Amino acid sequence: MKKIIGLTIALGTLAAALVLTGCSGGPAPGNPSLPPGFKDAPLPDLDLNAYAFVAKDTPVQLHEKLLTGEPAAPSTPGALTMPSLDVNVLSLSGVAGTSVDSFGATANLTDQREVALARDLLGRQKELWTLAFGNSISIVKGADAWAQSLKDAYTNNRQTTIETKYPEVWELVRLLPESPPSKPIAAGFVRTEGLDLEALGAKAHVSVGNIKQALNTMKAKDMAFAVYAEDKFTIIPKTVDAAFFKDAKLGTVFVTKSSYPGLIFGLAVNTFGGGAGLEKVTIGDTDARYMKVQDIHLYLVNRGSVLIGAASPGKDYAEKLLLSAIK
Repeated sequence: MKKIIGLTIALGTLAAALVLTGCSGGPAPGNPSLPPGFKDAPLPDLDLNAYAFVAKDTPVQLHEKLLTGEPAAPSTPGALTMPSLDVNVLSLSGVAGTSVDSFGATANLTDQREVALARDLLGRQKELWTLAFGNSISIVKGADAWAQSLKDAYTNNRQTTIETKYPEVWELVRLLPESPPSKPIAAGFVRTEGLDLEALGAKAHVSVGNIKQALNTMKAKDMAFAVYAEDKFTIIPKTVDAAFFKDAKLGTVFVTKSSYPGLIFGLAVNTFGGGAGLEKVTIGDTDARYMKVQDIHLYLVNRGSVLIGAASPGKDYAEKLLLSAIK
């Protein structure tokens, strides 16, 4: 009888904890610091599984080779140096569907001269579909049904916003830092159920491990992120990868939410963290999980059902980003 009573009390305590943590759910949405224009930036109105928006207070250069798709020529001593054909952009947005081989992008440029230059450079990539309108230019790569729908959305100006089309994603965006250690230069989201994250990581030359399985295990299907620049950020190079993050001294904060109650999710994070080699650390008075991946310092913290992560080539900067996200 005592064992039954003890078991009943234990189960009751666990049930109460689940109810309480399930109700709390994690931090409350706030008013995050975002790149200028992000909140009301137009998205093509179709099903998107990834979106990234880049903007800052002053124009950013797009590397010429990013537009032409050509490899950078090796430097030759004594060779004639040609003037740069880099294009200045006010904002740049990219979208993807289910395949990393089908995607689109729109650049808002400083004037129509820049549009003509971008159109000429992009025209060297025969597999690209392009559309210029005013001071903006859009591209689509891919031959599947999703790519065709994207072309139609660009052509017919079918637009929406994150808050309207993806309200659950917008609530994650609102969990990003309100007072980060530096200004955000990019933000966006990934809907993990419909996108091959491993293939996306391979495209960016970044090993993400079996991240999709981990997110599925934690029942986390959407992720919002922002990217911050520790120093001045002036150009988007031909290849955006881990080396670029290191050279440009960038850092990122990402947020996802599990459908599990807080207590169960915390147990899942601890189980996954231990199995994935994430060590337990303390930053100030904050307990976190940490690991280093390809010279990138990664920290994870869960608050209720919310998982918050910060990553940067600079360990101190990653810690500052994490702390700004959990305040």
